[in-house]
Amino acid sequence: MAGGANFDSPDPVGGMQTIARRDGDEWVRAAFEYALDFARSEKRLGTVPVIEHQNTGFMLADIKMRIEACRYLTWKACHDFERSGGRAEELAIMTKVYCSEAAVDTIYDCMRVVGIASYTRDLAPLEKIMRDAMVFPLYDGGNQGVRRRQLHDIMRHPGYDSMLAARGEGLPGDR
Repeated sequence: MAGGANFDSPDPVGGMQTIARRDGDEWVRAAFEYALDFARSEKRLGTVPVIEHQNTGFMLADIKMRIEACRYLTWKACHDFERSGGRAEELAIMTKVYCSEAAVDTIYDCMRVVGIASYTRDLAPLEKIMRDAMVFPLYDGGNQGVRRRQLHDIMRHPGYDSMLAARGEGLPGDR
């Protein structure tokens, strides 16, 4: 157990929950809120807050879209996994991989909005959030290993159908 997160979870839903939650607060949302507050209040040698600049607005919009996409993907994967009695693993596994990598990318983009101050321990929480989030793609065998061992095995199964995840189903005859 590190920082309230369980990194020993053998099931895909545990991996998704670790990514989506940290002691009841979402990691990525905390980074977004910090970057948004910064953009609304800081002028950085200009006459208007940095949120008024088009590039900052585009970055914040992209960050928000990624956060919501991961949230809904996680909800669907958890729902399907529970509804299928644990058979619908493909979407859960893909969610762990996608959302863990999206978390790192999203927090990095929040740091880009804030600039160099985001990397200092004294001035911003983003440095710690990023340091903690960097473990997400690495734990539970690492995303490369998950792709190879779990997803590849599912796709090699003779009964595999590329629409199983979309329908929330497991492999035929599984369990």
